[in-house]
Amino acid sequence: VYELDAASRTGVENVRDEIISRVAFAPTQGRYKVYIIDEVHMLSTAAFNALLKTLEEPPEHVIFILCTTDPQKVPATIISRCQRFDFHRLNNDEILQCLTGICSSEGFEYDPEALDLIAKQANGGMRDAITELEQVAVFGNGVVRLAAAENMLGDASDEQLFDIAKRIADHDVAACFEWVAGFTQGGIDIAQFARNLTAHVRNLYVVGLTGSRAALPLVDDDTFERLRAQASTFGNPDHLARILIVLGDLVSDLRSAVDARLTLEIALVRMARPESDWTLEGLAERVERLERGEASAARVLEAAVAPDMSQEVARPSSPAAHPDASGAAYRENLSSTDERFVASTRSSNAGAAPAGAAG
Repeated sequence: VYELDAASRTGVENVRDEIISRVAFAPTQGRYKVYIIDEVHMLSTAAFNALLKTLEEPPEHVIFILCTTDPQKVPATIISRCQRFDFHRLNNDEILQCLTGICSSEGFEYDPEALDLIAKQANGGMRDAITELEQVAVFGNGVVRLAAAENMLGDASDEQLFDIAKRIADHDVAACFEWVAGFTQGGIDIAQFARNLTAHVRNLYVVGLTGSRAALPLVDDDTFERLRAQASTFGNPDHLARILIVLGDLVSDLRSAVDARLTLEIALVRMARPESDWTLEGLAERVERLERGEASAARVLEAAVAPDMSQEVARPSSPAAHPDASGAAYRENLSSTDERFVASTRSSNAGAAPAGAAG
């Protein structure tokens, strides 16, 4: 097996000297000679052209393995002459199972929470997970503890992320400042925490928008249910989108910040209090909160007016207000009024007649 690092050997001379001039010789051991070219996309155009002919008609005893993280940078003439295999990221359960097997075979004493933290930190990469496990095991003299993993990796735990997200959802600025005071005393990197919180809020945003388990394949079932419950406390997913924008600004500002803690605290205030965020997203959230408040006030007012309206309806209605419902009674009242008017007129005329005769 021969390995060629294309990142440091990019020229056509390297390809000619280390591959083309040697492929014709049969292997001294085994049936095949395997050439592994790592980061193949780093080869120059001339190097690709020199390798093309050998890839088209390789000797029977030669196998080429081209590895790259940017397949779009490899020329189409090279890709068309290869069988392509796309590797996918592993989920946390698969990584955790492998790490548990390594600890058992090596005789490491470990905390399950520590292995879970290492698996999540690896972000789907088995090689990164094994490397971090080795570092923590060496740091702990063969004992893998959660505290050692947190100190070594500089990551915030799930409990810490859920805790600070709850304080943001409750708009409790004082609680956020108290949390930062205790968090910074642990010596954890604030920039790394900002990236962890961004990933956590991103998961909340995805769950709030889709509600689909398949949208977060790297998250275990218990964590997914906790994410779903917490996403509902933020209400509209647009609130989470605004928080993600603030977190993006935070990650960028921390690169050149003189006081990282102050920068984090200002960002938490913007996330917890939309009225302090003068961006369009912050203004939109404040308007929405005002609309929700007016709608709630309107419902309370309707509930208070409803009894008075029912009493008003229960009262006897006047004929003029409801002519259709009491038309007969209205006409009867008119008839009795006319009769009384005629009777009074007749009595008046009768009383006035003698006086006229006397005159």
